[in-house]
Amino acid sequence: MDNGIFDPFPAGFNYNKEYKSATCIVHPGYSIYSAGGRNARDDIGKYGSYNTYLDNLLELVKRQRSLGELTILAVEQDVLSMPKLEEKLSVICPFDISLVIATDASSMIHDSFSEKVLVNGKSIKQDINFIYNLLQSYGITELRFAGEYVWYLKYENNEEGPGCVPTAALIFQREGFSIKGVKECVFPLKAPPTKKNSEIGEIKEKLYGDAISVL
Repeated sequence: MDNGIFDPFPAGFNYNKEYKSATCIVHPGYSIYSAGGRNARDDIGKYGSYNTYLDNLLELVKRQRSLGELTILAVEQDVLSMPKLEEKLSVICPFDISLVIATDASSMIHDSFSEKVLVNGKSIKQDINFIYNLLQSYGITELRFAGEYVWYLKYENNEEGPGCVPTAALIFQREGFSIKGVKECVFPLKAPPTKKNSEIGEIKEKLYGDAISVL
């Protein structure tokens, strides 16, 4: 962060490397530090073990490190404001190798990334278009998604609803990127029953039906 502008780059980012693929990990560990996440985790647990998902996510992060592939990390602004929490999640949140997008709940509800985020009590401008343009400059046309959640069985007013993974994927799809899931690295691990014939529902199908195996 410099002069009120959110800096998405990790230290030592290689601008000259040619990236052919990118993986976006959305809100890893949300179910560990958030009360709402823990409740949703318990509610949706019959669709796959959360611990198994975490183990798979750890393997994915190790893979990203070893192959040097481009990683995008979407994390809640609260995590970036709590050094101890950031450190606790660092095993599954590879800040040091990732382009970081800070998110807030209000923007994700409206299918967008916030242009401003509150980090350590300061309002910081975030240039999301820069991320899109950077990916396009590398020739990346496809994004692979991991993280949590894909779907809540109990949402606002006790109704089912989308989680942040398909919301983030939808935002990128609208910018022209094709979308796939990383098999066994999204939670829940199995696709829960959802309402069909909706844009976000189609994204959910891509996250499961078009998922690729990398582990």
